Order: sequence, then C-alpha cells, then structure tokens
Amino acid sequence: MTASPDNDFFISYPGHLEAEARDLRDRLRALGARAFVDKADQTPGTVMGTDIERVMKASAYTVAIFGPPPRGADAGYYNLAEYNKGIALEREVGNNHVVVPVQIGIVKEADVPLALQPKRRLTAATRNDLGVVTEALIRMLQPGTVTPSLRERKAAAEKEREGAIERGERKRKADLDKEILALDKALRDGEPLAVGQKLGRYVLKEYLGKGGFAEVWRAIDPVNGRVVALKVLHRAHHGDPERVRRFFLGATIMRELAEEMPDRIVRVWSEREEPDGRFVYVMEHIPGGDLEAALGAERIDREAAWRLVCAVGAALGVVHERGKVHRDVKPRNILIGERGPKLTDFDLVRDLEHTFGTKTQHGLGTLVYTAPEVKDDASKATAKADVYSLAMSLVFCLLGRDPTNEELEDKAELVGSLGVSEAIRAALLAGIGREARRPASVAALLAALESGAVRMETPVPRSSQPTGTTGPAPPPVTRTANLPRIEPGDPAPGTVVLTETPHRPALVHIPAGEFMMGSPEDEPGRYDNERPHRQRLTRPFLMAATPVTQAQYHEVTRANPSKFGGQSNGRHPVERVSWDDAIQYCNALSGREGRAAAWSKAGDLWVRVPNAEGYTLPTEAQWEWACRAGTRTAYWSGPAESDLAAVGWYGRNSGSKTHLVGEKNQPNPWGLHDMHGNVWEWTTDWFAPYPEVAPDDYAGPESGGRRVIRGGSWSNVARDVRAAFRARGTPGGRSGVLGFRVVLPAPRARA
Repeated sequence: MTASPDNDFFISYPGHLEAEARDLRDRLRALGARAFVDKADQTPGTVMGTDIERVMKASAYTVAIFGPPPRGADAGYYNLAEYNKGIALEREVGNNHVVVPVQIGIVKEADVPLALQPKRRLTAATRNDLGVVTEALIRMLQPGTVTPSLRERKAAAEKEREGAIERGERKRKADLDKEILALDKALRDGEPLAVGQKLGRYVLKEYLGKGGFAEVWRAIDPVNGRVVALKVLHRAHHGDPERVRRFFLGATIMRELAEEMPDRIVRVWSEREEPDGRFVYVMEHIPGGDLEAALGAERIDREAAWRLVCAVGAALGVVHERGKVHRDVKPRNILIGERGPKLTDFDLVRDLEHTFGTKTQHGLGTLVYTAPEVKDDASKATAKADVYSLAMSLVFCLLGRDPTNEELEDKAELVGSLGVSEAIRAALLAGIGREARRPASVAALLAALESGAVRMETPVPRSSQPTGTTGPAPPPVTRTANLPRIEPGDPAPGTVVLTETPHRPALVHIPAGEFMMGSPEDEPGRYDNERPHRQRLTRPFLMAATPVTQAQYHEVTRANPSKFGGQSNGRHPVERVSWDDAIQYCNALSGREGRAAAWSKAGDLWVRVPNAEGYTLPTEAQWEWACRAGTRTAYWSGPAESDLAAVGWYGRNSGSKTHLVGEKNQPNPWGLHDMHGNVWEWTTDWFAPYPEVAPDDYAGPESGGRRVIRGGSWSNVARDVRAAFRARGTPGGRSGVLGFRVVLPAPRARA
C-alpha cells in the first residue's frame, strides 16, 4: 500500500459497502488524515493478508464499517475478516490500538458482530451523512496529527524517500514517489477545504461530495441566517477560462430555470462569488439528499423513486422548450426536496442557441446515463440525449442500482428482467435505444410510459406538466356528500367499542354509508388512477384507532422486524411487515381472542373464509371511507399541506423516521390517528383500476400481482399522503415505511 508506517485510519468494510468506505477515506484525506481502505488500496502484486496486516498494525485506528446484511447473507455479515479481527481487537486490549465501529443504515442488534456490540458506535444513515462521522474520527486523533501543511508533508516524504534510497528499499521508494506526486497535485490545487473552515462569510459544516469539476459543501450563511450549499470549482481548473466561464454559466442557467420552476429546479441564491480566491456559487440546501442515496438507504421505495424521476422528466421537458439540454441527468442529480424532486447540476448544460460546448466525453458524468451519441461528440447533444438519461434513470429505479456494463450489452434482456408490462418495456427500450429511434421528447417518453401504467408495477403521474405550469382546465366533476348511515342501536361514529390491549390497538366504530371514492379532477397533485366514483358500504365495521405497534405485534408473534426498533417501549408502529405477515398476525390475534380466523391458506395462497368474523385488514374502500370520515378534501383535516402537517408525519416533518402512534394527538372525526403518514398500511385488495361501476362493498379483483397500500409514510411528499392516493406492494415485500392496522366486522346492530 502507498502508506507510511504511521497511518491514522485503516478502514475495513464488507464488499457491499465499498463505496461508503472509499467515500469516508476521501473525506478523511481531504482533511489531511492518512486513511487507507482494506483491499481497495492494496499494492498490486502483494500478498493480501501480509500487506493488510502490515498497514493495519501501523495504524492508530481501525475503522470497522458494517451495515444491514445484503439480501441472502447470513446475520452478522460485516467487515473484519478473521485475520483482521484478531489483530485489531487483540491490539486494542493492549491499549495500543482503537477499533471504531461505524454503522451504515439501520442494523438490528442481533446482526451486530459480537466483538463490536459493547462499543459506542458512530452511525451514518447514508453516504451523505458521513460528514458527521468524518468530523468525529478527526477529533479522535491527537492534536497535531493532521495539522502539517502540504509543503511540510511533502518535505517529510522527500526526506523519507532519501532514506529509502540509501537503504535500498525500492518498493518503499516507489510508494513515496506516488505520495509525493499526489502532494504536488494537492499543492497545485491548493490546501483542501475542511469542516469548520470559513470560506468568505460562509462556515463549512459538511462535505457533500464532488464531481469532475467541483465539490459541494453544506455551509452556514451567517448574514442571511440560513443553511446553503456551496459549489466550489476545483483549483486545478482556475487557469482554464473556458471552464470557469461554463461553471458560472451553469449557475446562471439553473437560477433562471428555477425562477420559472422553483419546485423542480434547485434554486441559486448567488450565481458568482470569489471568496478567498475560490470560484463559488451558492444554492439552496436540500436536506433530503439525492435519489440514489435515498433509494439505497430505503428511505423511499422503488415506486416512489419512479414517480420522482417522472416528475423531473416533466420539468426537463420545459428545460428543452427553453432551448437547453442538461446532459447530466442521473439519480445522483435528482434531489428530494420538501415539495418533491429537484433537478440540480447544470454545469454541463448545452444552450442550443449557441455553438459552444464540450466536444469530448470528458467530464460528462456517469457514463451509464450518458447517451451513446454524446460520448462521441458532446457538442451535438439534443433533447434526445436527456431522454436517454431519463429512461436509464427509470431503469435504475426498477433495479434499485446502476446497471452493470455487462447488463448494458443486452438492453433488451436487461429491460425484460424488470417485470414490467409490454407497454412499459417497449417505452423503456425505445428510451435507451439508438438516437434515430428514440422518442423525440421527454413528453413523448412519459406518454408512452403512461399508456401502460395500469399494468406496471409503479404508478406514473398523469400529466407531463410540473407544479407551477399551466395547462387546459380540467372538466368539472359532480360532487356528493360523504353520507354515513346510522342504524338504530349503532354507536356514534368513532366510539371506542373495544379498548386497547397489549396485543392490539383500541377499535372504534365506523358506520356504513356512501361516498365519492377517489379524487375530484381539480384536486392538486392527483393521479389518473384516482378516478372518482360512487362507493357504498352496507355494513359498519370496527377499525383500529392506530396502526399496530411494535409492542403489540411482538406480543402476538414474538418478533419485531422493525427498522426503527427499540424505541419508546414499542409504541412506534411496527414496520417491515409483509402482507403475509400482517394476515398471519390477524389470524393469530383472532385465535387469541377466540374468534374464527378470517383467512386460511391453500398451498401458497391466502383465501378469505366466508362469513368468518375474525380480524383482517381493511378493504381499500373501507380504508378511504374511514380516513375521510365524512370529509371530501385532500386530507381529512383540510385541502392544504399545512392541514396535513397538523395531523400526520410525512417527508417534510418526520425527521426521516417513524413516530409514536397517536403522537399528533388529533384523531380524525371518527377517532382514527395516523391515517395520513407515519407508515403505509396494507389493505386486502389486489391493485387494479377502479371499475366503471363499483358494486357495494367492493374489495378489488379476485387475483393480481400486488396489494393496495394506503396512507403514505414518514418518507413521502405531501402529494402521496392524500386520502385518495393509491400505491401498491408485493405481498411478500417488507420495507421500513410499511405497516398495517386491523378491522373487525361490527356486532350486528339491534333495534
């Protein structure tokens, strides 16, 4: 390895977290620390065990990265190989070494390596959170460890190289030659920026990442009193007037487009500044991070990712109408804002009204998302290049990762493996196909995708127009009141019929009645699959006042699969439960209370037992009827997002986690808490388009591929937490955003 005998940090990791390990190494090196990554930095031609052991023994700290096991791996799958673990922990016992566990993502305690369990761990939910970990690691070093300047470090390395030459240590000399070259480059680029440093008036708080031309920092602007994002051009490009001009041109174009589409383009507060001799522009800070990181950390699911990319595509169409081509559309450049996705990084933008432009593929972002014709001559990029990048970003959403080069060699096979309808498959293949056969616009691509939306695995927005743009006025819709029917002897709606027990929530009375299910056509943010239609429920039922909690689920099943486990005596909603898990809980709960099970299993299929009155999940119609509780607005609490924020936990106010059930302390008119947000809730229905005329007590089709989920979660934008919003999930799927609540048939009313 290219290392001196006195390394600061030796970073060990499991294979699936190599990207995070490399990122942490780069952050530490940017602050002057000597950080080396297990295996990735190994000197070619050396024996793995011997070389790694040598470097680790010469390090002050071993950073042991671990995280959730990859699918199919045994519990406890983590970082330190046996030859690492023994050395590191043995030296720690002797007070000659410190092992620092760094936890990436949410890990169940049972999956934490026993050797690391007693230790105080540094945690990071995603790669974007590694800045906090980096600061903590730097503070562990003794004063002066990372303070030498670049020139001092170069002088020390040159002196050490002289000694290596005298001793005839050829390999050591070669390592030092590489280190000196790296220091020379760093000197040309200038001293690296560091957390806590002031850049002009801005105080740097967190390193967010870098590209080929610039790096981005989260910073505090004390003058305006706000958190901002600074984009700082690498010093290596300061001598290139054309590169500097294009850097600030991208900022100017992004500012102009954001003024027109503030909900879809990252806003630029200051498009040109030169603090301390650096070239900088100042943007709004988007705390939600980028789409790639959010999907990788399971803060959003693949359906939500698909919708976000489609929404960005709609805005991209407007960018093209303004004569611009982005040329770097990819999941990492889609940020998750409070009001939806925002496109960023216009550094490579091409203005079709001018002839300048990058003529090679150098710097054109991730090649997976770059259209083939742009790789040949970037100056000729048209809107079709962005169509390719957008379609490839949708492929990413379905795969949950970047496609490999091998997969891209046969795009038909790649898209065919995604499990989408023929219409969606054809649209995606056209989008990532040859330029001549590619859709001419993103609107055409979105229209082709929308034509197959009812048969695919993820819903697609009904309109190609982003928020804030105009379009033809929607046709009027006939509205009717939502009418509960109270029979003689029925309790009042919302009456607690069964009080809470350790194994289930309290159940409240929900009346029978008739309502307009779905959303009116003038409701902001609605989707086409929410077509309003009359629905009648002929029998009252009892519904859990809250989602089932972790403690209640554990009481019945003796398990707690939750991502957000160990909180507040189990009063958070249980999540990471599949539809099958929820049905099994219902049957077990029925047995516990002496009720006949509502479901039986025939082979691999669950079948509803006729007339059985045990616990089950609500139908989709029951769920929406109960959520609305006689109201007709987007949320039971009102039409605006502020009405939602008062009663529900969603992406803007949740802090990226679940909350105690009922914590908002404001139930809907029928006594139900958390109907908007906190966790998605399973229903019994297979997902399908609404029928033209819905029969009474409609419970969906007889079969299907995915079950309906309702209510939105802590990670969703307000649009997707509305009473009418429909999503779907694979019955066996589990996610940290997905829970459930139960229902019972109401006791027969008596006159």
